[in-house]
Amino acid sequence: MTIETVSFNTIASIHKQIPEFDTSASSTSQFFEQRTASAYTYAIAAKIDDTYVGYLVAYDRYADNSLYCWMVGVIPAARKQGVLSALMQDMIAHARSQGYTHIRIKTRNRRREMLQYLIAKGYNIIGIKKHPHIGDHRISCILSI
Repeated sequence: MTIETVSFNTIASIHKQIPEFDTSASSTSQFFEQRTASAYTYAIAAKIDDTYVGYLVAYDRYADNSLYCWMVGVIPAARKQGVLSALMQDMIAHARSQGYTHIRIKTRNRRREMLQYLIAKGYNIIGIKKHPHIGDHRISCILSI
């Protein structure tokens, strides 16, 4: 597996392959560009055998020396192969090298696998933003790096 910096076109093409994401509005490079405009952005993808299998987009959103991991996903065929861990570890190493001291991330209540992963990796829950459907509640987490 290799991790490399990629364009938002590549990110969008991987994003379209992840069934958990609503891709109706978010499957274009413009979606990613608009969200991260005017912020330091880190966009990477994982490759296995010359095929992109996952991606991560992080950007400088908060004024507290933290890097915000905004979107991360792995295509179903590549799950349980360490792709998420590789992407997250790469982001953490990069964030440290850039002087960040924390990683922030939000996940939805219905994304139990991601929530379990974050807790197992030492992230602390710091807040919940409620939405009409309980599965859509946003759970905010932070990791000191």
